[in-house]
Amino acid sequence: MGVLQVVLSVLDLAVLATGVLALAVALALYLIYREEVP
Repeated sequence: MGVLQVVLSVLDLAVLATGVLALAVALALYLIYREEVP
């Protein structure tokens, strides 16, 4: 039971990190696109 809880916690953390990374990339691309096209 403990091992399963740890695995689920790690997976949840990985999903959260992936979401944050995707959001950061999207924001960066938006800023670059906005600067290139006035």
